[in-house]
Amino acid sequence: MRGTIYCYYDKTLVTNCRLRVLEPFIGTVARDSVIQMLVYPLGTENAPLSAPAGISADGDFYLVANTKDVIYQIHRSGRLIRVYTSGVSLVEETILVEPMSALAVLQGRILLHGTILTSQGNSVIVVGEAAAWKRHGMAGRDMILVSEGTEGYGAIMYSNGGRKEGRAAECVTFPKVEGILVLGHGGADLGTEPIETVEAKKALLGKHVAGMGELPQILREQLTEGGVLERICEGLPMNVWVPGNT
Repeated sequence: MRGTIYCYYDKTLVTNCRLRVLEPFIGTVARDSVIQMLVYPLGTENAPLSAPAGISADGDFYLVANTKDVIYQIHRSGRLIRVYTSGVSLVEETILVEPMSALAVLQGRILLHGTILTSQGNSVIVVGEAAAWKRHGMAGRDMILVSEGTEGYGAIMYSNGGRKEGRAAECVTFPKVEGILVLGHGGADLGTEPIETVEAKKALLGKHVAGMGELPQILREQLTEGGVLERICEGLPMNVWVPGNT
């Protein structure tokens, strides 16, 4: 297999360039886990330079235009990514958010901004708005890939917190998660309150899907209408935690 091989959550990303933000893969590559990513100069012939800002559908591909200097072309199979850019450093800065979020939806998964807390062997996904995150003194938010597994829902977290220049992000696997905690903010001390309905859960959790506001309608429907977002909200308890003013 030609190219540089990196970990992409529980899959492998084979690229024609070197990326500092992903962990090098060590071990035997399973062919059905491979995603090929080819990086080309922005001026390459047939580069989709007219891609609108954000995420859009284009035939058999989805285009992710983070800036005018980096455009991702992701095949709907979730097996091929082409990147057109003026510099590899721009790929390193952008790959872990919107491009991987679109890819996650195509693979029947969901990518969240947040973190995971573990206590007595139980893992809980924690999400929240930036203001609430700061208020609670939480460290920077990570990228969490959530998917169905043999024991319910599991997660893999890419953490950039405290990453020094030139070092890969830390990737940690959580085979099973027990629930979701949403950080609230302001008001009296309400403690922890459960969210009962699936619709209410979807409305809350949807705010923390990476790139959710930029997903085209077809990917939004794939995510929400009977998709993984709805199944997660059906399968995992969700609570909102609103501590009092401190």
